[in-house]
Parts: sequence; structure tokens; C-alpha cells
Amino acid sequence: MQSKQVKGFTLIELLIVIGIIAILATVVILTLNPAELLRQARDSTRASDFSTLKSAISLYAADVSNPAFGTSSRIAGPGGWCYISVTSAQASQASWATSTTSCNGRASSTLILVVASTTEGAKRGVDGTGWIPVNFNTISSGAPLSALPVDPVTPNTGGATAGQTSDDRYYVYLTDGVGGFEVNAVLESLKYASSSENDGGSHNAPPYLLYEVGTDPGLDL
Repeated sequence: MQSKQVKGFTLIELLIVIGIIAILATVVILTLNPAELLRQARDSTRASDFSTLKSAISLYAADVSNPAFGTSSRIAGPGGWCYISVTSAQASQASWATSTTSCNGRASSTLILVVASTTEGAKRGVDGTGWIPVNFNTISSGAPLSALPVDPVTPNTGGATAGQTSDDRYYVYLTDGVGGFEVNAVLESLKYASSSENDGGSHNAPPYLLYEVGTDPGLDL
């Protein structure tokens, strides 16, 4: 009987295959850039949240006979209010407790930072006690959202200047007190950078590159 000899891979061939796989894996990682994809996903959430908020506040303005939008952000300062989507504990940890700190990275010597809530649940209230001082429950058809959205990377520790690092991000609500409003946030990804630059707002270039949505003319609150 004649035996059949089976030939296997040589060490050199195995090393070549492993090298090719490593190169392909590196190319895939560099092409997909998982960190950037995560940033894009969070920015997509922010854009969706702001679309929801704009629709909800606009409905409130049109439906309620005597709407209240909060204290104006245009009051000569320090006196204008800047509403932020963090709890008092988070604000304290991030050293945002005074009117001379920042409002999403902007110098705010004329703005008073307002933290209306003490707990995670309370800050998302839609009855006017949440981080946006609008009582959506007074809309005739009922509140169009069950809870106020907050930034996907809400701060939970102290750190650098508010809005400038990945663990110090939040949403901001500003109003003229009579119906004009703006919500803004700091975006993260390269893909959505143009959204901040071309949103029609007044903060469309570094160092205050914000994504701004609202009804205030010029979005310059």
C-alpha cells in the first residue's frame, strides 16, 4: 500500500499569513475609527434631542395662552440666566457654582448659571422644574415628551473647564423671556463639525464652536 504524504504550512508561510492579517486588521481599525464612530453616535443623539426640544417648546409657545419661558438671558449682567442640564451636585463638583464660570465654554460674566435640580430624575422633569423651566404639562394635548433629554456624556466628576472635555458636557437653554430660545451643546465628531459651523448660530468658530438650535433670530443668546 502506498502512503499519501500530507504537506503542512511552513513556519515562514504561517508568519506571512499572520503578518497579512495584522496589516488588514490595522487598516480596518484605522478606516472605521471606532472612537470617531462613538463620537458620531453621540452627536447624532444630540441633534435628535435638539430637534425634539425645538418642536416641544414651539408647540408649547403656540398652544399655551400665557407661556413662561424662564428668565431672560439678555438681562444686563450679571443678570441673564443660563440654564444647564446638570444637577446641583454635578455643578458643584465641576466648579460651576458662580456666575463668572462658563456657559458651554463661553465667558459668562453677564450670565448666571442656573441649576434647578438636585437629582437625576428631577433635572429631567417636564413640569417646569427640570433643567428647562417650561411646564410642558400645560399643553392641551399633554406633554410631548416624557422626560427632558440630557447630554450623552453628562458630567459626574469634577474636572476641566465646563464643556471642554469629554466628561464635562451638558446642554444649555437660553431664552429672551418672550418666546425666543436657543439650546446648544458642544459636539465631538469630525463628521458633525459642519453642523456647528452652519447652523445659523453666532458661535460657529473656535474657541466657542457650539451646535445651536432654536427660534431666537441669529441664535445669538
